[in-house]
Amino acid sequence: MLDAKDMEILLNLQKNPLATLSQISQQINLSVSNTSARLKRLEQTKRIYQGVHADLNTSALELEIYDFFFSVQQKQHLIYLEEKFSHRHPYVLFRNRITGKENGLFLQFRAPQSTLELIIETVTILQDKGIITDYQYLPREPKKKALRVKSALQYWNPTKKTWDFDWTRWKESYENAKSTPPPDREISHSILKELSDLDVKLLAELSLDARKKNVEMIQDLGLKPVSGLAQKVSRRVRFLKEKAIEDYRVFLHWTSFDLYQSVAIKGNCKSAISNKIYNHLDVHNNEGERLQFPFMSLYYLMSDGFFWYVRAPPNHLSKFLDFVWGACPNFELYLFDYQTSQIYGLWAETFDSENHSWKKDHAYMVERVLEDLI
Repeated sequence: MLDAKDMEILLNLQKNPLATLSQISQQINLSVSNTSARLKRLEQTKRIYQGVHADLNTSALELEIYDFFFSVQQKQHLIYLEEKFSHRHPYVLFRNRITGKENGLFLQFRAPQSTLELIIETVTILQDKGIITDYQYLPREPKKKALRVKSALQYWNPTKKTWDFDWTRWKESYENAKSTPPPDREISHSILKELSDLDVKLLAELSLDARKKNVEMIQDLGLKPVSGLAQKVSRRVRFLKEKAIEDYRVFLHWTSFDLYQSVAIKGNCKSAISNKIYNHLDVHNNEGERLQFPFMSLYYLMSDGFFWYVRAPPNHLSKFLDFVWGACPNFELYLFDYQTSQIYGLWAETFDSENHSWKKDHAYMVERVLEDLI
């Protein structure tokens, strides 16, 4: 069971995911050694905290996120997509089994800009070969930023092991949310010309473990211990954290916080409604009577509505769906299987350091991926 100090550590990590042990220990009034021991226990023994992942700055890296639903009828085809296709495709970011409106797989690609046609060509071949029966591409509004909501641990009751959240107040405060479009997303200056092979290798490490120490990355990458290496890595890591990383997420273990169920909503509604939900979710702290949405989620605008992925306890889903129904009656529901989800880090091999660009030719993104299938 989590005690008060454990909760303080996790709350401090959420506020500052890259905080040093010294900084956390000062905040919670505990020695550095005890803080370190508790953090390791939370991660390794209690399996409550799973590390900090970095969300990459896609515009600075000239990357784009593409989301797909794959309809699959046969189990062996689903296993092929999970165990071969997802591991073979160099730009898969996330996968998860789905049931509901579609039965199959949700796949998220983090691929070079202007490569959507190559991904669709690959998917079309899968359909022609009978691996998938159908697919659905979910186009995001290109000028609007996708909104990530982090789990708000202040609503977790460690004694009762439940989430205490006032849905009634949250739904009432929704009425005061603005329906105006959110501001356009910021487009960062491209840094591809400034990247080297070492930078991309370091970024691949940071994308899965943003708190990883430089010395650990040097060892794991098998870098030869030459004079000035530690200083060089330190400089490049600072540069990457400033220019190539947009945000950080503390990953909590699902079973420890009753976060067994993940669902996705594809809402079909007027832009005023999808904008209003966006603005209601975009609350970073408790301001007056407004309540922060408590569960980790991804929300983005589409031309005909919105997409909303939520990971929440089963007993809170009925209240969540009741809210969605009231705000946007025309929606499609997808159930996600948390046990089959998989996050993929950045592949360092996808970077062409000579041309300072991502590999995105037809042979690399289509033929090589489907080589054994074809």
